[in-house]
Amino acid sequence: MKINILKDICIGCGTCVALADGAFEMGADNKPLVKERPNNTDEEIINAARACPVSAIEIHSGSGNKLWPEN
Repeated sequence: MKINILKDICIGCGTCVALADGAFEMGADNKPLVKERPNNTDEEIINAARACPVSAIEIHSGSGNKLWPEN
């Protein structure tokens, strides 16, 4: 799974960190970072991305298929 945070869209609300703190952490710029070894389930990570109020998280499968946001 490949997780990408769109920093230019992110507002730093921390919802992703609250829902999947094994995958996300807040950085010094008050924007989330993806942890080097995320330890949340794929479902938890996708749910955190879905909860982002500004849709600033993209998720792709290992084979490159877009999982979130859905087209």
